[in-house]
Amino acid sequence: MIALNKILKVAAAADNSMRRCVVFDGKHAIAMPDMEWAVGVACVQKRLTRPVQVSVEALKKYLLLNAELVVTDEGLLSASGQLLPHLEANDVFVVLAGLPSEPAGDRLNFDLDLNALDRTLIAAAKDDIRIYLNGVAMDFSKGVLVGTNGHRIHLFRDCVPKVDGGRVDVYPTAPLDFVVRSTASHARVTVFEREILMVAGDVFIWSKCIDGKYPDYMRVVPAVSEIWMSVDPTHLANAANALGRTQKKLSFPTVQLHASAGLLVSCEPPHERLPVAMNLRNHDETQGACWMNLNSSYLADAADCVTKGARWHFLSGQGLLVSEDNFVALVLMTRSRGIDLASDSTPEAGGVPKVKKTPKKPVKTA
Repeated sequence: MIALNKILKVAAAADNSMRRCVVFDGKHAIAMPDMEWAVGVACVQKRLTRPVQVSVEALKKYLLLNAELVVTDEGLLSASGQLLPHLEANDVFVVLAGLPSEPAGDRLNFDLDLNALDRTLIAAAKDDIRIYLNGVAMDFSKGVLVGTNGHRIHLFRDCVPKVDGGRVDVYPTAPLDFVVRSTASHARVTVFEREILMVAGDVFIWSKCIDGKYPDYMRVVPAVSEIWMSVDPTHLANAANALGRTQKKLSFPTVQLHASAGLLVSCEPPHERLPVAMNLRNHDETQGACWMNLNSSYLADAADCVTKGARWHFLSGQGLLVSEDNFVALVLMTRSRGIDLASDSTPEAGGVPKVKKTPKKPVKTA
């Protein structure tokens, strides 16, 4: 029943009222909130001989009164034996008619690590006007899985098959997020010409590709630098999230990561500070302070994706790159000004910055 509630949530979020319904085909419960993708979960209904469509409202009312779901060709069968109709009078069989069928032509089959998908999915854009950023790219020419919103990039190498003359397919985040939240560790993937089918345990998704040319991410992800640090990622993520909450009124909260001083500092007054133990390598005082300003949420997300064995590389003029095995995350630096840690305007956490008072000029009298 928990899986069915997830399907109900997807169906209820459909923009078109005629798509706010669930299709039962005897083996699955399926939601198709738009024409581009669909999700489904296992839901065996032995009394069904044909696919039927049930409105979200009718299904919700039924589940409030019945612990077990029984769908028949004629309607929903209650525990008392009452038969409820599938649909309200104004419903149209728009979803039932639009369910995907298996495309003809070549296909590519492989197993996909859902943990790798989760770590790349987190960096993809949400509701960006550049539609192709609102998804995860499968680069079959390089064997890379990648997500970006233009301010950060997460990628996983050797995660999808390399194919000679392979293309880059981009699939929307919503169905991918649905399959990532399943209890399975891997998904069986079938890629068609412009469509994908993923099956993970009792969950499946079908989706079309997003149109548009995906950015050349390899031009943005540079080689690692000599200056790097090691840090406890849990400690770093907690500190970044804590300072981000102090800037909750801002849409883009920023922190200064100051590796030389072992501090994270809020870029908004009163510039609260949190110590984070950072083991800086290949850097000396003659090179100056090693710091940069970063989005606090993006920094925390990158830290959540790695372990203590990861290397954090400082890329001059670009950002902070963390790498561990086949995973790479790049958080681009922001252009906000630096903070003078020694000045009176950056007190310890919880303090109030000192403000110099300007003496009032004497008022001239006639």
